[in-house]
Amino acid sequence: MTQVSTLSFPFRVAAGGTLAVVRSAEERARDAIIDLIETRPGERVMMPEYGMRDYAFAAVTAGFARRFALNLRQQIEDYAPHVELIDVQVVVGDGNRVEASIRYRLSAGGGARDFVYPLWRLRQAS
Repeated sequence: MTQVSTLSFPFRVAAGGTLAVVRSAEERARDAIIDLIETRPGERVMMPEYGMRDYAFAAVTAGFARRFALNLRQQIEDYAPHVELIDVQVVVGDGNRVEASIRYRLSAGGGARDFVYPLWRLRQAS
């Protein structure tokens, strides 16, 4: 199987000053999930429901974790058809540092993959 290089999405600049590229389906899937988390509904005019609502000022409770996980699951099902979601766990750590642990596999096959997205970064950006 050959790997195809495509522009990263969201677009970003690579270390050498050129546009960054991704070379694997795994990288594209991970980038798609991150884009869903970092995009707010309404930011994409042609897809007004795309993205996660802003949780920056939400109270961090058990209900918060369930709402975020459910919303992310729905977004992945709706907007990342190349990703088969296995599980989303939202963990609240020390100092209310919230992280989303996402386990998925590619629709094209292969084993399960995991990554952790630090939701507390979104609070710092606000």
